[in-house]
Amino acid sequence: MTAPRSSSAAGRASIIQFLGNIWGRPSARRNPPLDIPPELIVDPYAPIPAKMSKRMQGKLRDLREAYCYAMQSRLKGQSLRDPESFASLLVPIMGHLPVEHMMVVPLNARLCALTAPILISKGDIDGTEAGPRPILRAVLKADALSFVIAHNHPAGSSEASQGDRAVTRRIAAAGRMVDCVLQDHF
Repeated sequence: MTAPRSSSAAGRASIIQFLGNIWGRPSARRNPPLDIPPELIVDPYAPIPAKMSKRMQGKLRDLREAYCYAMQSRLKGQSLRDPESFASLLVPIMGHLPVEHMMVVPLNARLCALTAPILISKGDIDGTEAGPRPILRAVLKADALSFVIAHNHPAGSSEASQGDRAVTRRIAAAGRMVDCVLQDHF
């Protein structure tokens, strides 16, 4: 999945607008948390910076919880059958990130997302490592019948590399072994 590379401020504004629109809470739109980097909000496993005040740490925890709730509410019953629907879901989350992230979206039999996108790995500017094991662990834990994986390309190249193709084949083969179909890799 590739999105136009944007500045940190633009990325921050898009994630804040995205969260505010989903939450539908006036306070989220009036008082955006511009002092918290959006990548800390969408990555619940990222360590909370020690230099952050206790008040800001609490605010970050609340934002992470609200983000997960908002994503699950937004996805409930929504069928994700085509690349455009996945792009509309994942570009606001991954499009602005400065390093490559890989996420998985577990799907049910009707191709509806079962959970918010799950972060599998975080890499650097030109790649991230993720084998079948962590992906299938997340998918099976969600009781999914199929799944989609996506990663961003912060370096700007939208072409699938040989490595991307090899990883896709490996993950698809591993999914078939446990009767869980890889629908697509963005």
